[in-house]
Amino acid sequence: MFLLTVFRILKIKVFKQINGKKIYEEKDIQKLSFLMTLKNVGMSIQDMKKYIQYISEGDSTLSQRIDMLTRYRQSLLEKAHTCYKSIDILDYFIYLMKTKQ
Repeated sequence: MFLLTVFRILKIKVFKQINGKKIYEEKDIQKLSFLMTLKNVGMSIQDMKKYIQYISEGDSTLSQRIDMLTRYRQSLLEKAHTCYKSIDILDYFIYLMKTKQ
């Protein structure tokens, strides 16, 4: 259902169909790719729907979109920082064990 909503709001249509394979226009593939990126950074479906709605409302919602993306960017940076700290700790323990050999 969500994908149908995405296709409808973003006006994504099958460009043509060849041998049962659907062909999409490049601009539509870019839109879907961007939505997959939002999914990969952990954006909830509810927020994705809200973001898509903002897109459909046009430039008057630019500040809301910027705010939303900035929040997810910050969250992603915090997760990355936590991962890097964990890697440093693992490296330290590996170093300690190697020095005992």
